[in-house]
Amino acid sequence: MTCPCGCGDLVQLSLASSGHPRWILDWGVQGAVSLHPSVHRTTGCRSHFFLKQGKVIWCNG
Repeated sequence: MTCPCGCGDLVQLSLASSGHPRWILDWGVQGAVSLHPSVHRTTGCRSHFFLKQGKVIWCNG
């Protein structure tokens, strides 16, 4: 996915059950996607956010 902050960086997340770290992708009733745990970029723009029901929820700090 492209980072939602607008920096244009590609964010790659592992969904493989054997991977670490790994994220879980949930599809809602209306097709809206949720992703957990949060995404915390340690390089580049250093964004920290959740994706809940298709919306980016930014973490403070």
